[in-house]
Amino acid sequence: DMFLTYSKEWPPLTKTEGIFFIDDKGFFGDVNRGELDDVNVDSTTILFGDLVGVDSYKDRIAIDGEIFGRAQDAVSTITNTPLAKNFEAILGWEYSGTIRSKLNLQIPLPNSLSGYKNRKYDIKSTLDNASMKISKTPILISGISGDVFYTNSDGFQSEFLEGVYKEKAFKMKFLRDSNIQKVFFNTMIEPSTISDFLDYDWDNLISGIVNLDGEVLINNRLNHSLMNSDVDDLVTVTLSSDFEQNVIRLPAFVESLFDDTDKIMLTFNFNPALNELRVDYGDKTKGVFKYEDQDLISGVISYDQDLISPKKGELLFLGNLEGLKYDKFDTTSNMYDFFFDSQLTPTVNLKIGQLELGVLQLEDLVLNAKPDKNKINIELRSEAVRGTVELSQNNKVPPKLYFSEFAISQVIDRNKRSIEAFDP
Repeated sequence: DMFLTYSKEWPPLTKTEGIFFIDDKGFFGDVNRGELDDVNVDSTTILFGDLVGVDSYKDRIAIDGEIFGRAQDAVSTITNTPLAKNFEAILGWEYSGTIRSKLNLQIPLPNSLSGYKNRKYDIKSTLDNASMKISKTPILISGISGDVFYTNSDGFQSEFLEGVYKEKAFKMKFLRDSNIQKVFFNTMIEPSTISDFLDYDWDNLISGIVNLDGEVLINNRLNHSLMNSDVDDLVTVTLSSDFEQNVIRLPAFVESLFDDTDKIMLTFNFNPALNELRVDYGDKTKGVFKYEDQDLISGVISYDQDLISPKKGELLFLGNLEGLKYDKFDTTSNMYDFFFDSQLTPTVNLKIGQLELGVLQLEDLVLNAKPDKNKINIELRSEAVRGTVELSQNNKVPPKLYFSEFAISQVIDRNKRSIEAFDP
């Protein structure tokens, strides 16, 4: 039941059983069992000094052995070591399952420059049916099994580990690149899974199982925000898909804006809880969504236009469209439900090069739309037209049009057969 402290930066060995030899030249310990915080220590040697026949050092303590226990306890132990500064972003996540680690450590003595320079942390950990949940998010990876290696020079390394996410196979691989710890992964999801972060009927928009490739950057202290956020993101999770196995059912009036080869990329920034989600779809569509205490507080989606910061509680749509036709709108769509049932207040700001309304053609039109109680107010501005269109939440109520300017003779397309083709 020996208590052994060897460094102020590392937790002591407790409840230790073994054989210890001490003389003027050094220290040798052969530990049969013990505890390091809440994990168990097994078959471990501790060396220090000028010992004959073994690798021992005067400026650092060498520890070679095994520890095992619950994954959550192992993570808690890391928080009490110098290793914590490399993984502070993920130490607050939730873990379960068991872990067994082989340790080969050379811990520097206090105030020893040579010991610090030659320090060595070499760890091989075997995970058995472990799970990992990113705190304050619905992201839970379970059934993780395999070996993970860690050294202070190369960070975490591994072959592909097997796991499960949302009842689908999940593969991930650890590596370090340019001093940033990374995790590559591949999985498949149902479209409805996206609703965990953005509330929408994704199954109606995307058909089929979505194949995802992803990357996790740990301690990524870079500002990735497109809206000049001053938050340093400790963890960044990026997901991408080319939708090769999927059909995207976009509204008819925006189908022409996208190509079948367009790829979507979702980037989640954690600090340590989720604070930002970025969306990139094709070359021109971008979005940024902000979170606070797990709640979505604002968002902006833009097509071919610079992003601007929305107000808190606002979902802002920006667009710069070359052309738009009125007959491309589906009057039976759920657009009204979206406007009035949305978690945030939608606001639409569009610039339209040419808008066709039957026999009418409006050039360089600015359109602004926003819900107001049980109706949607759409403000229109161009050289020929200036006014407001009022759409009721009840589709059976006809739209109301209020125009302060309407130079109809300037916007009639003379190539159309009859003005009767236009139904306001």
